[in-house]
Amino acid sequence: IARHLAGAKQAVPAGGTVSVYVENGVGEPGLGEAARDRLAGAGLRYINGGNANVFGREKTAVLIGNDDAQDRSRGLRAALALGLGESNVMVDALGTNYADVTVVLGQDFADVVIDGTQPQVSTNGG
Repeated sequence: IARHLAGAKQAVPAGGTVSVYVENGVGEPGLGEAARDRLAGAGLRYINGGNANVFGREKTAVLIGNDDAQDRSRGLRAALALGLGESNVMVDALGTNYADVTVVLGQDFADVVIDGTQPQVSTNGG
């Protein structure tokens, strides 16, 4: 099998595989698939969370379980893969149960996908 499918296995990036649970917080069809493609392209593991309980989210939330360096790094990797920035990364008081990082897609990501515009990317928290 390895001989026939040698190119199918993706290399594990430095720092290991980060799992990212993604919910659509806008309701725009295709956002989850667009996020999947970007995350997979960055070596992250996409987990489909379907639609969020509530639509209308303006800013994408990249949720991490703790405010330590490892979780911050994981969150930032996910945010950057989606074309977003550090200001989208925040600690979820309830923690992350399904994956290393939970993402609730907002209109800022939808604008990137639908209009091809880029959100304002910040790596300084603001």
